[in-house]
Amino acid sequence: MNRILTLVVAFAALSLAACEDKGPAEKAGEQIDEAVESMGSGVEEAADDLQDAAEDVAAEMKEGMDAAADKMEEGMDAAKEELEEELPATD
Repeated sequence: MNRILTLVVAFAALSLAACEDKGPAEKAGEQIDEAVESMGSGVEEAADDLQDAAEDVAAEMKEGMDAAADKMEEGMDAAKEELEEELPATD
């Protein structure tokens, strides 16, 4: 009985030791997993950078539009003043 138990334990220990050695297929699979994870984080970084750039462009466009609106308002005010000076008052 002890001999059978010893053989079972030895077989189990050898089986576990053999499982720890990685074969070429398992190594290749791990490399593929790492590449996919790395690519995924790269894509995520690129998406974040693109979003940041889009937000920067939107902010710059808003500033430009606000400046253009201010210039238009100034021009309209100046034109109104000129017309008021040239036209006689009708009170």
